[in-house]
Amino acid sequence: MKLFRLSGTSVLIALLTMVLASCGSSKSVSPPKSSLTEVPLSKVLRSYTPKINVGSPVNVNWGNTPNLNLSGAVDITKFGSIYRAEFNGSTSQIFVRPTPKSNFAALGTIDGEILQLQFPSQKYGFALVRNPSSNPSGIATLTTLYSSSDGGKKWAMVSTGLLTQIHFFSPQDGVGVTSVTNSTADQPPSDAIETTTDEGKNWRMTQILAIASSNGALINSSSFSFPSQEVGFLAIASQPGAGSQAKTLLTTHNGGTTWKVVSTAGFSNTTSGLPITGYLEEVTFTSPTNGYLVVARGPRGAVYSSTDGGISWSTDQILPASPSPSTSIAYYRHTTPYGPLAITNFGAVWSSNSANTWKQVFPSYWPSQLSFADQILSGLTLDGWGVVIPLDSSKAVSFTSIPASNPIYFKDFSSGEVAISGGNYWLKTRSGPWKDILIPNAGQVLFSDFLSPNNGILVTTAKRDKIVATSDGGSTWRGVQAPFMPISLDMLSTNNWWVIGGVQGPLLNNPYKKNVRVTTYSLYHTTDGGKTWKRFTSSYWSNLGPYGIKFQSASIGYFWTSQQLLVTLDGGKSFKARPLPSWLQISSDHGLVPTGSSSAVVTDGSLPLFRTNDNGASFSAIS
Repeated sequence: MKLFRLSGTSVLIALLTMVLASCGSSKSVSPPKSSLTEVPLSKVLRSYTPKINVGSPVNVNWGNTPNLNLSGAVDITKFGSIYRAEFNGSTSQIFVRPTPKSNFAALGTIDGEILQLQFPSQKYGFALVRNPSSNPSGIATLTTLYSSSDGGKKWAMVSTGLLTQIHFFSPQDGVGVTSVTNSTADQPPSDAIETTTDEGKNWRMTQILAIASSNGALINSSSFSFPSQEVGFLAIASQPGAGSQAKTLLTTHNGGTTWKVVSTAGFSNTTSGLPITGYLEEVTFTSPTNGYLVVARGPRGAVYSSTDGGISWSTDQILPASPSPSTSIAYYRHTTPYGPLAITNFGAVWSSNSANTWKQVFPSYWPSQLSFADQILSGLTLDGWGVVIPLDSSKAVSFTSIPASNPIYFKDFSSGEVAISGGNYWLKTRSGPWKDILIPNAGQVLFSDFLSPNNGILVTTAKRDKIVATSDGGSTWRGVQAPFMPISLDMLSTNNWWVIGGVQGPLLNNPYKKNVRVTTYSLYHTTDGGKTWKRFTSSYWSNLGPYGIKFQSASIGYFWTSQQLLVTLDGGKSFKARPLPSWLQISSDHGLVPTGSSSAVVTDGSLPLFRTNDNGASFSAIS
């Protein structure tokens, strides 16, 4: 099973969707009127082509917290601990969360990608690892079994073979599913059951699983569950497609030596009981009759349950059916010392109490954007809360309720707070209530940045090539018509702005789609409040649709695309370009914020946050 990543692009789409869906905010009194003064079309005085120096890829130190945007195997144990593996391209780091409400801690590492983790006890654990040299798309993938006798800190290689799924009853005894390669070309590969009694060093085949598949590879995914030493269940599935997947549930009554079919879900008339919709994640039984089936792309926040030993199944709504972030369940264990536990496909941990009330216990928030002012790191969560994040990880984050629907911007200052929602600008002093200020002729605000609670700039849907500015808390506004379409704003001072802007080219002939225009992106800089601009162009970002720009000072600035982090130390004359890891997409226009002359913090819409102290050459996780 793989955790699906919450990509930066998904965060940006979600934010823009909230913007366009927002209809302002409910308020008891009408907001005060304000005036708007129009400024004539500004001019680009000069264009520059910065020198681009390509640096080494951004280096990341993972720390003690797993990155929710990385795929990895998960094991919710019967004793309530959660183990998780995180694969960074060559090595898997293993983490443990001893109890649902405790913190994650880093354990050992294993070369290669961990396909499955299983801890039959708090001391002994097993990891099934795809060898680094194996072809992931191959029908039979070479795997290596590792074991640990110290709770996952150190791992030793046990055996190598074609195992695809394991279950250990004890440190010695286990059962597994293995691929069987046949000797003749006209015979497709098959899968078999094997057992071990010597910690996985040697395996003995006990049964061939002769179950038809649609593409030759019999089993694409599988999952064991043993409610007792003798009675067990095995769910297997073929290659998925179009949201559906053929599945078979088998049972054993002799500890896994032999198996028989209980129910199926096929693409023909062989379906009996199992849902064909969704992709198999895991099966878990609490008794010989009561069990749960977890599928990806199934009902959001729900699992399938059975009370007749897996013969028939019905939908059981566990979590709220939330689309952002998704509550689709990836792992579920109904019985632990702490009650039922569930983990979503975005890595969130949910726990249920005795009253069957579910609560997300990790992460405490989903950061969609960041801001920094007066030594305060703040941000906005995906569900619309303002959050203040201590740079000292030993201190807890605090949350601010924003009295607005679907806010798109929040920033905390020592003197107050600012929020933007719909066509409204919200302002709050430390001792006073929120004040709702209507932005004249705004439509919906798309992009914004504030230097202080009273001093900010923004772009609205009313006119996409206009930057609207205020320096008196919204009493008066100045509309600056720009010679480009702004998509990211950075305000260094009242009149000193950096902006990412796009210019559409002429119509192009296209055999597939008519009326196509190419947008070219550049950096723009003004020191006179938008009257005149300097333009910075480069092939590194002209056609990539860059996401954001943030300057710490007149000379130090960060600029990012979906693939690159570019840093300037000389005010834009030159940039150091560093490739970003494929999983780290700083896609929000406020996804990175400088916090010092060489430091900055980034978010990709998930946790942990990452901090650099060397102008982007390396980042370390903030636990």
